[in-house]
Order: sequence, then structure tokens, then C-alpha cells
Amino acid sequence: MKPLLCHLGKITGLCALWRAFKSSRLGRSAAVNRLFNNHHFLSANKIAMASAAGHLFMLLAAPLLARIYSPQDYAVFGLFMAITGTFGLAVCLRYDQRIATAQNAAEAAHLLVITMLCTLFMVPLVMAGCIYMIQNDILGMGALPYSVLILVFVQLFLTPFSMGLHYWLIRRQDYDGIAAAQFSQATSRPASALTFGLIGVTQFGLITGELAARMAYILATMRSSAVPLLDELRNIKRASLAHHFRVNFKHCAFATPATLIDSAASMIIVPLIALHFGLGMAGLFMFAERLTVGPLNVVSKAFGDVMQGNMRSILEDGDFSRALRYFAKAAAILTVLSAPAALLIWLYGEPFFAFAFGEEWRGAGQLVEMFAPLYVVWLVTRSLSGVQNAVKRLDIHLVFGIVYLTTSIAVFSYSVSEGYDFMQTMAVYVWQNLFVYLFYLALQVYALFTARKRPL
Repeated sequence: MKPLLCHLGKITGLCALWRAFKSSRLGRSAAVNRLFNNHHFLSANKIAMASAAGHLFMLLAAPLLARIYSPQDYAVFGLFMAITGTFGLAVCLRYDQRIATAQNAAEAAHLLVITMLCTLFMVPLVMAGCIYMIQNDILGMGALPYSVLILVFVQLFLTPFSMGLHYWLIRRQDYDGIAAAQFSQATSRPASALTFGLIGVTQFGLITGELAARMAYILATMRSSAVPLLDELRNIKRASLAHHFRVNFKHCAFATPATLIDSAASMIIVPLIALHFGLGMAGLFMFAERLTVGPLNVVSKAFGDVMQGNMRSILEDGDFSRALRYFAKAAAILTVLSAPAALLIWLYGEPFFAFAFGEEWRGAGQLVEMFAPLYVVWLVTRSLSGVQNAVKRLDIHLVFGIVYLTTSIAVFSYSVSEGYDFMQTMAVYVWQNLFVYLFYLALQVYALFTARKRPL
């Protein structure tokens, strides 16, 4: 894995950029060295680099995918992801999260079984809701053929199982296993989509690629965890299942609606676009999002893990002024690192998309140009979100999710009532995102200030 990542870094110029940064005054500063040499960062960086390498394959395959699949195909894929992305984690009632903090392997195994039992109970309810939404064309879901429900059903089972195995590896601190699984998942996604597209199965090719990616992740994690996990699963007891269900129910009763709101806030945009502006515009948005937000999530997840680990250590020492300084320096570093890339996207997004992916996708390039300033805010805010976990303020994210979801719906309602076209609506959506994410950043700062008065 490491030689492959180094080779990819050389051919893409990332290694040269990294050396230039490290030789600069900012790169040589003590704060930056402490950040990048911290063991939390090294573990998170290993996972992020594996996933980033996989996303590089997606970017390299994007010109071919853009010529095989139409905007309408991407729109159908976006509607599929809106369903599975919103409910895929919630169907297990978030018992999967508790696996990482289990006191021992036996408890973790019981929680994994509870995760799948909850999924078994909840999936039929979600499927009934999907059928109702397709029948009544709610949020543009009428564009989905009924045959896609089979793939939705499969994905709703695969997602919680894969996340359960993910948290099992986190509990064991098997970061090499997580990195290998992330790499397998990210590379199998474009490979499967290309394969099905080339043989002419374009209607569900992108969706099948997503299923293949989830299966690749499960198989990779099973290679790392199969033996110890199977040993524990042989000793599962019904009484222990009931006990762990009750003990962890309070956390899950809070985490499940929080997950639903958070997922719906980010996933509802494609259905809203499809409902008000058609599948073509929804496909352009989905294509632009896959090429930009995916890599952003990789980086923000890595830095979020670093922030949570470092901030937790600082706060346990009771040094709140140092925690505030660390937060401010991290925000400044992320802004400085992301601003040049955002500037390039703002200047050349549209001509690059038209050249690399074809004139059909020029509209997607216009969208990424419009969203360029927002990418900086997204990256900084999401990367710093580990603070809320470090200070045990999960309500912060719930408040953000509610505000984000309600204001996003309000933006589309207002734009449609005023007769705005698609690009005008997206411009309003960008401003709404800027204000909401800056509000989220303020909530994180507030959580830091109030942490002084709250026991950790």
C-alpha cells in the first residue's frame, strides 16, 4: 500500500507540493510539527491516504464515466443515494457506533449482532416508505423504476454491516485494516461502474458500482477481523443481547434522529433539484458533487479524527486557553491549504469540465466554480467538527443538522415561488450554506468555551 501511495504522490505532484510546504516558514513552525507528528494524525493520515488513492482512481475514471453515463443516469443514482444515504445508517438505530467503545470483545460482538437485528426489523419499514414515495412521486422519487428497490434493499443491509465491522476494527485499533478496506472500496467503485457501463448496463451501472464498493469494504474488513470476530460470535447469549440493548438504548435513541436529520440535510438536495428542475439538472449536480465533495470528505474526516484526539488530550489536561489556540491555528492552516485549490476551481472549473468530460457536463463545471468559496468553508468546518466529540456535545451537530435541513428546504421553496431558474437557485443555496456552516463553526467555538464548565 505505502509504495503505491508514494508513486501516486510523485506522478500527481503532491509530493513536491508537500516538500515545498514543509520547507516554508509555516511548515517549519512548532504548531504545524506538533500537528503532523501527533500519533492520532499519523493513524488518521494512513486511512485518509488510502481512501484518497482510491478516490484518485475515481477521478481518473471520471472522463470515461462521463461519456458512458448521461446526466439522467447520475440523477437516478443520486435518488438511490438519497434513500440509502439517509436511512442506511439509521436502520440499525446506531448501535454500530457503540461497538468502538465496547469494554471488551464480547460486548462488541453482541453489539454487532444487535446492529444487524435492528436492521432486519427496520429495513421492511423503510422499503414500505420507498414504495409509497415512488408511487406518489414524492421528492422526485417517481423517476425511480420499481426494479431499483431490489438494489435499495441490498444496500440497506450492507451499509450497517460494513459500519459495524468498521467500528470493530477501530476498537481493535487496526488502522492498517481500515486503510486497506477504504482503498478496496474506493477502487472497486469506478471499476464496477466502468465494467457495467461498457457492457451496456447504464441504467443501474453506477448503483451497482456502489454496491460492489460496499461489498469490497466488507470483504476487506473480514480479512482482518474474521477469526477473532467468529470466536466471539460463537458465544453470543440471548440474555446478554437484551442487556446490551437496554444499556445502550439511551445513546441510540438520541443518535438515530441526529443521524437521520444530518443525512437528510445533505442527501435531500438531489431529490429537490429533480423535483423542481428535472433529472438533467439533478445529474449535473450529482456529477459535480461526486468529483469534489468526495475528496473533501476524505480530508475532513482525517483532520476531524486528529482534532478529536488532540483536543481531547489537551482538555483532559485542563488547558482551555491552549485548546482555543490549537483550534484557531488548525482553522488557519486548513484555510491556507485549501484556498489555492478553491481559487483554481473558481477560475478554471467550467472550461476544465467541458474539456475533460465533454460539453454535456459544462453545467457541472459552472456549479463547481460557483461552489468554490464554499469548499473552503466546508473543509475547515467539517475538519474541526471533532471538537464536538471531544467535549461530548453531540447536541451541537443535531442543532446544525436541523438548521441545515430546514434552511435548505426553505431555499428551494423560496426560489421556486420567485420563479428562479436552476443556476439562480444554486447561487442562493451557496449563500445559505456559507451562513449555516459559519453558524456551525460558531457552535463549535461555543462548545469549546462551555467545556470549561462541563466535566469531560
